Amino acid sequence: MKYLKLYEELNDNILYHATNYTWDQPEFIGLGFHAGTLKAAKDRLKSFNFNINPHIKMFKFNLKNPLYIKRDYRFHNNLTKVATELYKDKIISKYEKDQFIRVYDNNATFDNLRKLLYEKYGYDGIIYRNNIEDRGSDSYIAFFPNQIEFIGNYETPIKENLTNNLKFVTTKNKFQLLLNNNIVTESGFSIENPDKYFNQKYATLYDLKTSKDFQRKGLAKYILDQIFNYVKNNLYINIIALIVYKNNPNAVNLYFNSGFEIFMEYDDSYSLIKKLT
Repeated sequence: MKYLKLYEELNDNILYHATNYTWDQPEFIGLGFHAGTLKAAKDRLKSFNFNINPHIKMFKFNLKNPLYIKRDYRFHNNLTKVATELYKDKIISKYEKDQFIRVYDNNATFDNLRKLLYEKYGYDGIIYRNNIEDRGSDSYIAFFPNQIEFIGNYETPIKENLTNNLKFVTTKNKFQLLLNNNIVTESGFSIENPDKYFNQKYATLYDLKTSKDFQRKGLAKYILDQIFNYVKNNLYINIIALIVYKNNPNAVNLYFNSGFEIFMEYDDSYSLIKKLT
């Protein structure tokens, strides 16, 4: 096998993952859990706009037959784009690609795309050329938790005062992020009953905003991550929808980078959804 030596080296080597949060289980985003070189992890640490608990974790991956991609899918958490690129690279068929770009279909999930790659094509992970962190290096995606062995922290987690002062709270119709008991970021929300678009309850978000003194510090992304976790694990809802206007590119990029996908497009706005899988 052309990449056998690469795979053998991978299973023996330590990989690194930079995170801004505290967690006990690996963060599966998109197709799986990402890790790479130490320099890539350090580069990612530098990209955090808002330091909550930045640190680097060390892992070993046990991948037996990963798919090798010679370029970086920079939009790893966008199902439609990932499926489209896999089709362009002749990894999946057009029919299979089309099943995953139907964002209104409950079966169009990263879990099912991962299942397709593993059960039909035999791939249990991905190696890709990283064009962002440690540019030109190889990074890795493990599909399943049992492929990942946590070795330890490369750097002791940085416990900043900010971590203790941040508090995520919910009210009847708002999600809020408090800093020293002051609202710094908030979003309105409502719970919708099944309709002609979705055959299950779903949450809608609206009017996401951050206080002027705290803008461009990553707080909007942080509260979205808290919202995703709360909606899935406390409200038991798996779909979030919202409207974003095209003349607000920062908001558009925020939602795309958080895994939202286009559900409908209008002249001046997008209807976006995110599936919590």
